[in-house]
Amino acid sequence: MSDKICVVCKQDVSNKPRRKDPAGKYICEDCAKKAAAPASKASDAQSTPTKAPAQPAPANEGVSDDFWNSKMQPIGGAQTCPGCGTMMPGGAKICTRCGFDTGTGKAVRTRVTVEKGSSGGGSSKGDFKLPISWDAIAGIMVGLIVIACVASFVWPGAVLAFNLVLGLNSFLVWLMLIIIPFQDRQNGWGIFNIVAMPASVVVTIAVNPCIGLIAMLIVPFVSLYYAFKVNERSSLQRLILAGFFGGILLGVLGAAHGQEAILRSLGLDPKEFMTDSSGASTSQTPKPTDSESTSEGDSLGQ
Repeated sequence: MSDKICVVCKQDVSNKPRRKDPAGKYICEDCAKKAAAPASKASDAQSTPTKAPAQPAPANEGVSDDFWNSKMQPIGGAQTCPGCGTMMPGGAKICTRCGFDTGTGKAVRTRVTVEKGSSGGGSSKGDFKLPISWDAIAGIMVGLIVIACVASFVWPGAVLAFNLVLGLNSFLVWLMLIIIPFQDRQNGWGIFNIVAMPASVVVTIAVNPCIGLIAMLIVPFVSLYYAFKVNERSSLQRLILAGFFGGILLGVLGAAHGQEAILRSLGLDPKEFMTDSSGASTSQTPKPTDSESTSEGDSLGQ
């Protein structure tokens, strides 16, 4: 076997062009050229000067600003709001900035809220939640009013329960008129609904009864304006309407059944509660028995 073996390809190079290093090892000419090729490329790269990247020309070079303002169109399905010019996402119908509705061509009132704990901004002191939603409370209350109304048709005694349910409904409306404005960051309305009626009572008693009574008549209408014009929660509006129509039905049912029928249905004697036109009770003193009359006569004779 020949001792002239290429150290790279391990082939006999005794009959091939070859090279020999100082240590006496052989390498064929082909392997020597392959090994020398990367080194030559690296030296060429180092000797070649690096060219600086060409600076891009300004995007609007030679073009007026009017062109960009008039010709540039949104991409990716986005569109420009016809009302305020704000970019709207693709498929959006209402602009969240000005409230413009692209379907109707009119502006609607919008309100953007930030969820508690989101990165879009912190929550204010008025941002609080109840353990149960106002819609659930309104649904339960309206259901109780309907049940009490139906029961009053069937049983006269349920009219009293109907009255209690309407009183509870009025209390809930008062609470909602105070709490909801603070939840919606309309603190002025919340303060008004707290202070207005007590202040009217104080004015009536301590300052001027006429002015106080006028204020007491105006305050409910102002609260109704808030509930149906400013407020956007339908739960408050449903409770107010349920209380209004429920009060009408309560009056009709009370008049239809009559006071006597209502008291009798509850197991009470109407004579103990009803009064005549002079205000005196219609209940009469029971007549004495014959034995009681005889004993009274004997006592008088003695």
